[in-house]
Amino acid sequence: MIASDWTYAGEGGKHVIFAHRSSTANALNPEWRGCLLRIKKDYLKMAGCFKDLPNSVAIPEDTCLYFRSCILPKLAPYVDAPQSIRLHWSFVAVIREASLTSGKIPEGRLKDWSLVSAESMEKPMYPTASLVPDYRLQLPSSVNFSKSRSITVEIKPKAGYRAYSPLVHPTTRFKYRYTRYTFIQWIKTGNVSVPSNDHPAYDPVDLFSQDAQTVERALLSLLREPRNNFIVWHGRESMMTLKNGEPTIDDRKLSDALPFNGLQGGEEQNFLIRILTSVLHTEPFLQDLLQLQNLDILDADGAVLVYRRLVWLCNGSEDEAEILIDRLDSLVSQTLGEAPPSLNEHSPIPFPSKSNKIDLICHAIQTFREILLSQEPIIPNKQIMDSFRKRTVGIVETLDKEECVYLLQNWMLSLAMCDISFFVSFCFEASKDIDVLHSGRCAVTVKSTQKDGLPGLVEIAGEDVFYQIRVIDTDKKPARKLRYRQRKEESLALFALWECRKDEPEEGRVGS
Repeated sequence: MIASDWTYAGEGGKHVIFAHRSSTANALNPEWRGCLLRIKKDYLKMAGCFKDLPNSVAIPEDTCLYFRSCILPKLAPYVDAPQSIRLHWSFVAVIREASLTSGKIPEGRLKDWSLVSAESMEKPMYPTASLVPDYRLQLPSSVNFSKSRSITVEIKPKAGYRAYSPLVHPTTRFKYRYTRYTFIQWIKTGNVSVPSNDHPAYDPVDLFSQDAQTVERALLSLLREPRNNFIVWHGRESMMTLKNGEPTIDDRKLSDALPFNGLQGGEEQNFLIRILTSVLHTEPFLQDLLQLQNLDILDADGAVLVYRRLVWLCNGSEDEAEILIDRLDSLVSQTLGEAPPSLNEHSPIPFPSKSNKIDLICHAIQTFREILLSQEPIIPNKQIMDSFRKRTVGIVETLDKEECVYLLQNWMLSLAMCDISFFVSFCFEASKDIDVLHSGRCAVTVKSTQKDGLPGLVEIAGEDVFYQIRVIDTDKKPARKLRYRQRKEESLALFALWECRKDEPEEGRVGS
C-alpha cells in the first residue's frame, strides 16, 4: 500500500477518511480499488514528530478479534470485518502533506491538522488504520456493476432509545422524556426549550419504531434537516447542496441519478424515502442494532457510578480500572457461562457466574422501566424516582471487580453502537428505466431480505432492484472515555435543566 495512492475523502471528529485513487491511471496498487483508509487524527498530528525508516508503505495485519466476537454475531448480514493496517510514520506524513495541499479540507477542520510537539505526545510503537470497503462504490458480488447504476443513502441513526435507568442523576431526568440526540441538538442550536418548530424534527426512536409510517416520518425528518446524519451518494458524488447555508438534496442531481420516469418535480425525494422505508421496515437490521444499543441499562450517570466503584476496588487507580474494562478481547473468547438477566440477554459478553448482585440491579432497572412505560409521557413523581435510585446505588456500592467490568463493558458496547453509520445502496439495471406514474400509487415491495452474503431484492413498479445494507464505524470505544464522563454529563445539567423546566407545569416537572 503506497501513500500516494490515497486521497482525502472526508473527516469526522476523531478520524480522517482517505479514498483509493481507483479511477486514475496513477494508482500503483489497484488491489485496493474501492477501499477507504480510516486514520486517527492524533496520528496525523504526530506525523512530523517522529522519524522512522523512509518507507511510505503500509503493512496489513489482523487485530479484529473484538469485531468478530462482539459485532459480527449480532449484525452478521450487514457488516464486513475491517482490516487493520500497520503504518509507518513516513506514510502518515506523506498522506497528511498531500491532504493539506489538496485544498479539499474544509476551512473549519484545518485546526485539527496542526502538528503537536514530540514532548506532548506518547509515541505508539506504530500508527494503525482501518481498511474498509467504500460502500458508495462496492455493490454485491451477484450484481454485475458494469451493467448497473446505483444510488446510496448514508444514515447516522444515533441512539434509538430513551434512558430508563433509575441511576439517572436527579438534575438530568429530562433524559426519560427525550432522546440524547434531541437534547444535544437543542443545546447545539441554543434552543433547548419545549418542542417547537425550531428544534430538530428527527427523533431516533421513530426510526427504530418498527411501524412503517413512523419510520417514514423519521426519514422524511432527516430529509428535511439532514445535517451530518443523512447523505445521498451517486458513486463518490454527493447529491447534497447548500440552501440558505443548510445542507439539502440537489433535486436535479437526484433526478438524473434515479432511473424513474413519470415523477413530477420534487417527487424524487419522497419516492426515494418510500423505497428506503420499505427496506428498513422489512429488514431486521434496525432491531438487531437496537438490541445492542439497549445494553445501556445504566445510562451514562450510572456508568459513572459503577466506574467510580471499580476505581475504588482498584485502590484508586483509574489506569488499572480501564485496563480491566479494555480486556474485552480476552473475555469474549471465553465460553459463555450462566444465562444473563433478560435486560442483557442479547449481550455477547460472558455473564459473571453466580452474580446475584447484577440480577438485583437488572430487576430494579426492569421494574423502574415498566413504571416509566406505564406513565408515558409523564415521568414518575420525585419520591418514586428517588427511592429507586437510592436502592440501585446501594447495590452498585456492593459490586465486585468482575461485576463492575461486565456492566461497563456492556455500556461501552452500547456507546459504540450508538455512533455507527450505515449505507443502503440500490442497484438498478443501467439500460432500463422504471415507469412510475405517480409516487403515491406506485407499488414498492421487498421480495427478499439480505442474508447469507446475498443482497436484498425490492420490487418497484414491477421491476426488481437489488439493495444492500452495510454498517461502518463499529470500533470499540476505549475505557478512558469513562474518566471524563461525569464532567460531560454535568454540562448537560447545567445548560439543559432550566430550559426543560421553564414551561412545564409544577406537578410532574422534570427533577422537581
